[in-house]
Amino acid sequence: MYKVSIEPHWRIAYGKNAAIDTALLLRLLSAIQSQGAIIQAAKTVNLSYRHAWGLLREAESIFGGALLDKQRGRGTLLTHLATTLLWADRRITARLSPTLESLSSELETELGKSVLGTSNTVRMMARHGFATDACFLPPLAEAAEAEVARRLTAGERPDAVIVSNGLMLLGLYRGVRRAGFETPRDIAIAGFDNEIWTELVGPGLTVIEQPVAEIGRAAMDLLFERLRTPDMAM
Repeated sequence: MYKVSIEPHWRIAYGKNAAIDTALLLRLLSAIQSQGAIIQAAKTVNLSYRHAWGLLREAESIFGGALLDKQRGRGTLLTHLATTLLWADRRITARLSPTLESLSSELETELGKSVLGTSNTVRMMARHGFATDACFLPPLAEAAEAEVARRLTAGERPDAVIVSNGLMLLGLYRGVRRAGFETPRDIAIAGFDNEIWTELVGPGLTVIEQPVAEIGRAAMDLLFERLRTPDMAM
């Protein structure tokens, strides 16, 4: 199952200056606020001390004001400008989170229908008397190869295997061949995406071609439409 996460991401520019990406800056400011020292804060967000200072100075040049207030005995504090940036980020997140969570759920559903697309096949095979065994794995070649190797080593040899994308098909094919079996003579395999490499496999593989680019464009069109009209019916 795909898990979609959409998070607010905003940039700020002034005049003709290049826009600054606030994501890393806000993480750094939040760390400084909680720890009271730039060195420790930089380590928390995996930045060098030099990089952290450069990021702060770049932001200060755009905003035209200081972000930090270093006081003897009190460590490093955030200025009103810096705390305002953190407040703005929390405000944006609170305002957009419900809409983005709803969009994430919609995209998960559509990806599940369009990309995975195996549940109907499994039901059809069961209806015609074929024993089926659904297995949910990360959509990666390594995961498919490891799973088929595990099952074949344990003495489980299916008549046919269907996977949900080209990467998993590659891993499945590699695992079957490395175990000493031939396809489709010993194990028939099928999958999605119709990658170019499948043409090189003799006598060929059963694949279902999907318009992935069109699916992606449709998903993003849906996302932008929801952002423009957050009250649109689900």
